[in-house]
Amino acid sequence: MTLNKGYGIHPTIYENLSNTELISLYRESSWSTMDENSRQQLHQETVNRSAAAKGELGACEVRFADLDSSLLGQQSGNVIDVNRTVFAQDLYIHNYNGHIIEEKAVDSNMRALETVLHEDIHAWQDQCMNGTIQCMDEHLLSEYNSNNFTSSFVPDGTGGKQLGSHYLNGITQTTGYYMYYFQSTERCAFVF
Repeated sequence: MTLNKGYGIHPTIYENLSNTELISLYRESSWSTMDENSRQQLHQETVNRSAAAKGELGACEVRFADLDSSLLGQQSGNVIDVNRTVFAQDLYIHNYNGHIIEEKAVDSNMRALETVLHEDIHAWQDQCMNGTIQCMDEHLLSEYNSNNFTSSFVPDGTGGKQLGSHYLNGITQTTGYYMYYFQSTERCAFVF
């Protein structure tokens, strides 16, 4: 079910559990016995409660997706995609110089919890930026908006200008991927 404004309502098989009972399902002893559907329902209920606790209007739909091995999850609009291979099959798959390497994701249970909570922070940030809910910290909201996918003209390196995004992918030859974490949206999601 969807809401007129906001995300949606996604009932789960775990909605009657206490918070303690819900989080205990991320323990290895429970996690290892769960099939893909049960894990999806666990992710969904976790996001439902996280969204409600932060005052989001509705919650994102959580679904498994075939994502690149380096991407555990992503939030876009009213959907949070989580990596099927890592969180449903408990595998990390890497391509190293043309060789496919599979390793057991022994930490997939805790990484799953961390990933859905992280991506739900981005959902909350989006609702703050688009005015669906009110952000009580105007300075923080300003930071989020300046880090959004806003475009403006920037130097192109040849004396001209080109359209560039304010969002930092953070990948440089000097710093690698680390600049990505300095963005206000990522900083707050990782702190959470």
